[in-house]
Order: sequence, then C-alpha cells, then structure tokens
Amino acid sequence: MSDQDRHHQNAAYCLSEVRKYAEDQFISLQFAPREQHARLIALHALALEIQRIPATVSESPLGAIRQQWWRDALAEIRDGQTPRAHPVVESISQLPGAGSEAEACRSVMLSIIDGTDTLLQPGEFGSTEQVLAFAERQYGAVARLVATVLSPDEAPEIFDMISRLEAVHAVSRTVCEAVRQDSEPVQGVETFAQRLARFDRRHPAMRDELRAALADITRKAAVIPAAVMPGIAHGALAGGYLERAGRGATYHPLLKRFAIFRTVLTGRL
Repeated sequence: MSDQDRHHQNAAYCLSEVRKYAEDQFISLQFAPREQHARLIALHALALEIQRIPATVSESPLGAIRQQWWRDALAEIRDGQTPRAHPVVESISQLPGAGSEAEACRSVMLSIIDGTDTLLQPGEFGSTEQVLAFAERQYGAVARLVATVLSPDEAPEIFDMISRLEAVHAVSRTVCEAVRQDSEPVQGVETFAQRLARFDRRHPAMRDELRAALADITRKAAVIPAAVMPGIAHGALAGGYLERAGRGATYHPLLKRFAIFRTVLTGRL
C-alpha cells in the first residue's frame, strides 16, 4: 500500500468513527473550512478513542493498560518517533502544527486519559455540578481545542463558554440516550451513560439544573462568533435532548440537522 493510500484509509477510518460515535459533532464540522476539516475530524477521533476506554474494557487493570498505550503513543509523536500502526495515531502524527498548538493538543488528550480514571473505579456523581465538571474535562476541553484551531484569537470567555456548552450538550445527550436497565452500581468499570443514568434517577432536579446552565450560557453568548461555529453549533441540540429525555424520545435526524444549520446561519443557540 502506498503512503497516499494509507493516508486516505486512515482519514476514512477517522471520519467513520466520528460519524458513528459523535454524530452531532460530525454534522457541525461539515461547516468547517475545507482545509481544516480533516484535521478537526482527526482530533475528535483521537478524543473518542480515549473517551471510550471504559466502554471497551471489563476490568480496571485493562483500562490502565490502554491509558498507558495512549500516553506512550502521544509521547512518541511528540518526540518525532515513527507513529504506531493505528489509523488515528498515524493521522494525528501527520497533522500540521507545532510548538504551543501541538503541546496544547497533547495536554488536552493526556487530561482526558487521566479523566477516564473516574469511570475505571467504582464511584458516584455527587451533584449536577460534579457531572458537568467531569463532562467539561472529558468533552468540553475537546471543543475548546477545536475552537482554538478554528479561531485562536477569540476572547478567553468565548472558549470558556464553548467548553461549558459542550459539557451541557454531552450530559443532555447522554441522559437522553442512556440505557436505564444497565445503570445499577458495578464494582469496577462502567460507562458515563451508566453512571449518569443512576445519578439522574437519584437526583430528579438534574434536568432542571441543566436547563438553567444552558439558559445561563445563552444569556452570556447572545451570538456565537461565526469562526468557531463549526466546533460548537451542535450545542443547540442540548435543550432538545433534555425535552426528549422526559418523553423517552430521540432526535429525528432531519430535525437535528436543521437545528444545527439554523444555529450556524443565525449564530444563536
């Protein structure tokens, strides 16, 4: 296989993974500048590989092995070594960018790796704010990174808003899609959906608190800058997920795309 064929194969793998496991982000990224699209897809694909560690192992020690595998892979890319034979690792190693931008990416991914410890060990969420803090670390940081790639000179409060909105979106979508019958406490590894569904049952006020957090974001960000919109337009779906969760319904694919397109067009959630 030629290098060009392998590059295309790796890019197709990243695209497929993001479409399958992060459809909302995939739709938003269709509005990104053409020259940045593949790069942003690769960043999301890398984050997904790490975020899904708890969903792909049955025991904490196996999760720890995967965590270290990704730490080592990122270190090898940083040190200019031959990347590991993994489509996402190879795609990330070929991305343009160096210096502070590359280090910011590595820092975010290492933080996500460390954050998976929360789900690799038994535990519970104690409050909605604790849920959102976890979601900001695991999901919001990725949205912030993507926004930085899209428009590095935005005001810090814009990046803070994006991180918070991504967290609210991630929690709202997970609540809507959580499989309730699998949410009993387990000794060891569990998914974010399992732990969140359990907290949702014990803490009925969570959805109202999420709506309040979303309303606060909307007030502070009357208009989202067009340059960062491809990285966060899907945040407009958060309220719809919460409303549908109460009815046991899901988002119709066409309505989802329309909501994201409207947000891109108007700049408003």
